[in-house]
Amino acid sequence: MPADGVGFTYVEARSAEILEDGAIRIVGSSYYPAVEDRADGDENVTAVVKPHVYNGKNTWSLVEIHAREKPMPEPDDCEGDDGC
Repeated sequence: MPADGVGFTYVEARSAEILEDGAIRIVGSSYYPAVEDRADGDENVTAVVKPHVYNGKNTWSLVEIHAREKPMPEPDDCEGDDGC
């Protein structure tokens, strides 16, 4: 549980596109996990990942990420005892 006044968000991917160089651009929407209605349609996060090999294993590398801040919901909009 975060400290008072501190919130954390999750990101739900909404779309992905393969770029010319093989990287993948992912567009999504951030949401606060304690809020009941997280699908607000506001796509505020964009990330670019690309295939990478680390210690001989195929994995992904985060190349860049951009996020536009969303305001924290009012306490009445949150569920559970933890609040937002």
